[in-house]
Amino acid sequence: MLAKLRQRLSLADRATVLGATIVALAIMVAPLTGAVAWWLKPARPLDILVYDSTVATPLRKQHRSVDLATTYLKIPFDTEIDYVGADPGGFPYGNWPTDQPELIVLADAYGVYVNERGEVDDNGTVRISRTFPMGAARDVAAWHAEGAVVMGEFNVLHEPTAPDVSEVLQDVFSINATGWTGRAFADLQEASERLQELHPRDWDYTGPGILLVGANAGDETRPAEVIVLLPEHLNVLSPEITGQIFGEGQEIDLDYLSWFALIESDPGTDTDMWLELPVNSKGKDILSENGIPERAPFIVRSENSVYVAGNVSTTVVGFPTRQIDGALEVLQALPLSAEADLFYLVYLPLFERLVHEAES
Repeated sequence: MLAKLRQRLSLADRATVLGATIVALAIMVAPLTGAVAWWLKPARPLDILVYDSTVATPLRKQHRSVDLATTYLKIPFDTEIDYVGADPGGFPYGNWPTDQPELIVLADAYGVYVNERGEVDDNGTVRISRTFPMGAARDVAAWHAEGAVVMGEFNVLHEPTAPDVSEVLQDVFSINATGWTGRAFADLQEASERLQELHPRDWDYTGPGILLVGANAGDETRPAEVIVLLPEHLNVLSPEITGQIFGEGQEIDLDYLSWFALIESDPGTDTDMWLELPVNSKGKDILSENGIPERAPFIVRSENSVYVAGNVSTTVVGFPTRQIDGALEVLQALPLSAEADLFYLVYLPLFERLVHEAES
């Protein structure tokens, strides 16, 4: 009896080891198989334009997601030709095109600041990147009217973008900016000196919290101020984004840890995803007193345009093996960082759908 029991346990152990070995081999082989399938795919020529004025390092990591998405989709994207905005350091770079692109990506228009020594510094006071010009905004509006696909994200509508320029772009995306932006911080001491100075009282906050920042955005004018939501005002410590890309496919529910804007959408648009501030009754009172919504559109889709009310193209992940043909089924079960989830579940499928629209 005891011998039979030992034999059964031995067989079970062998099965466990064999199963683990098969899984390990699948994880190792799937990316290689997927890489071969990706390599055999033909290139997809598409005339793309990317605008980004917040570039502080040679890696251009501020629009890293664009590089990753175009690489995965095999769309030629050359920063020497298809990119306009700022060079590493913030100075003007590239030439605005005269011909209509098929896909326009407005990644960021916030710019780069330097300190008194001329060094790139988030807490600096001198902005050295140019603002988004009105001529470029009018071109985007005209190209959009003629059928070009336009994607925009935070921050292209808020300060320092001029109010009249912001209004032109808001019309392209069929949205209205409320003037409120925000971000969750693991430690409120990490907030920049510029943000701390906007707070009406001394900055003595430590630990986690969510900052809501008031600023001008187009015709929406409001005093520059910072509102602090502390753990005592929150059910959880970070906002959530929920919904489905293009209203179909996987249901998404993710913590969102980067900058966001609170916007309103025009009638006739589709809101694919929402951003929710996780406030309790105390937090709701603070929002109500200041006219701030608890829930706002995060991805708004109109005719051949999409606006993402968050900083999503700054994702820092490795080459997207999880989405290469042949690797997805195995690798999608592996745990990833919040930044990688944002890229794989939100940015990449959205970008791919926009590419299909631009091609058609």
